[in-house]
Amino acid sequence: MVVALRAELDVKARRRWQLISDHVVTLTLRSLALAVGLLPPFMFVPLGRLFGRIGHAAGLRRNIVKANIALSFPTMSAVEQKRLVRETYENTCVSLLWFLHIRAFGRWQDMERYVDVAFPREYVADLRNGPVIVTSAHLGCWELLPCVHAPPNLLVDHVYELYRPLHNLPLNKWLLTLRSYPHTRLLPDKQCLTALTTILTEKSQILQNNNADVATPASAIVALVCDQRPSRSGVLVSFRNRPTIMAPGAAVLHLRTGRPVWCTALVLAPAGHPKPFLLHTLPVIRHTPGNEEKHTAQTIMELYASTVSSLIETYPSQYLWLHALWK
Repeated sequence: MVVALRAELDVKARRRWQLISDHVVTLTLRSLALAVGLLPPFMFVPLGRLFGRIGHAAGLRRNIVKANIALSFPTMSAVEQKRLVRETYENTCVSLLWFLHIRAFGRWQDMERYVDVAFPREYVADLRNGPVIVTSAHLGCWELLPCVHAPPNLLVDHVYELYRPLHNLPLNKWLLTLRSYPHTRLLPDKQCLTALTTILTEKSQILQNNNADVATPASAIVALVCDQRPSRSGVLVSFRNRPTIMAPGAAVLHLRTGRPVWCTALVLAPAGHPKPFLLHTLPVIRHTPGNEEKHTAQTIMELYASTVSSLIETYPSQYLWLHALWK
């Protein structure tokens, strides 16, 4: 009985210290974010490179990054791979600094200052006909995409964005605040397909039933990041010419609702470009006249993986190689 009581007290003490630690980490990060919001943009590249090199030198998930890059670029020399590993840390930090800066003080409301916001005609047409499933990957500054695919740039009223909750509750609460905008609706990624199917179906019906004499109502976007390994079931795809498992959520939603799937990325522009970012918006699967090819969840996710792979080929140092892609 005494042993059981002591064990219970130890558990409570560990939880208490873990909560204190979580609050300290969150407070530190919030203070850093505020400081970044006050910094002038010309400091982001040198500061991001400095932070990135510190993270690289500290060995933060470096073995995973090195292994991923070696598997993804097998013909690249050891010297080139080493440089790419270092640049990955640097660009990740530069993108993070830009995100915190633009998120502060309402700068996100004027994204034209930071990127030429231009979308393919087919994408705008798909939105005019109903809601669209927009996928992204851990490439460039993906956290800012809900500010780009949003009003007033597009005729949409809501962006339904999925997120994966963190175990650090104070940090999770703060990150939800950072990701929240007037037009976004955040949904946890567990058990969300039924709710998203309803959103896509109901919005489609509203737009299809719209009277031609009435102004076209705003559409909606369902936003998913699909390149991380699923917590539960997934489909086998070829990603960077190697087999891996991906969450099939975007494909399942397309098969249930028929709504088109697009892929988008916001990447750091090369030096000398007038704006800090470049925007890519690419089709994954659409229903077009004469194209009635039958697809499965696996073939749709193959199309997504191929699209992301081509972007990575162009911007290899801007992909977040820090998470395990292949096991």
